[in-house]
This record gives sequence, C-alpha cells and structure tokens, in this order.
Amino acid sequence: MAEPIRTCIGCRRKDSRDRLVRLVWDAAVGGVVIDRLRVLPGRGASVHADGACLEKALQRRALGRALRVATPSADQVRQAWQDAGLS
Repeated sequence: MAEPIRTCIGCRRKDSRDRLVRLVWDAAVGGVVIDRLRVLPGRGASVHADGACLEKALQRRALGRALRVATPSADQVRQAWQDAGLS
C-alpha cells in the first residue's frame, strides 16, 4: 500500500504524511493546535516542520484558507509552533 501524500501549504511541495506537521483549528482553544498524533477531529493543514514553510504559509494566508476559518493570528500560530518544540 502506498504511503499517504500531502501538500505543504507553505512551499506547495508534496511529501509523505510522516514528514509533515498537521495543524488543526480547535474551537475550544480558539486557535490553531499542532496535531502530532494526527487524531484530532476536523479539517487539517499540513506544513513541513521547517519554520520557513510555516512563515510562507502565514505570509500567503494559506492557513486560514486550508482550514476554512478566518485567518488565524500569526502570533498564536507561532506560539503553538514553539510550544510544540518545532524550529
């Protein structure tokens, strides 16, 4: 069986699901959370674990479109990224 492929919303390159980080909108938190185990419900967006891809996604406002929510706060997303120990 083939490995699942996802597209990074930052650089738009396709990669295996295991090499990407899943971001999910959590209404209870009122922001984006990192879904390391890929089990949270709802729409997710994938981005490489590289800070440059995250910044590109924020700059292009791709995260809000991918999650189909109002554009999330860039500061909140960066904080969640740092809290998850990503660079």
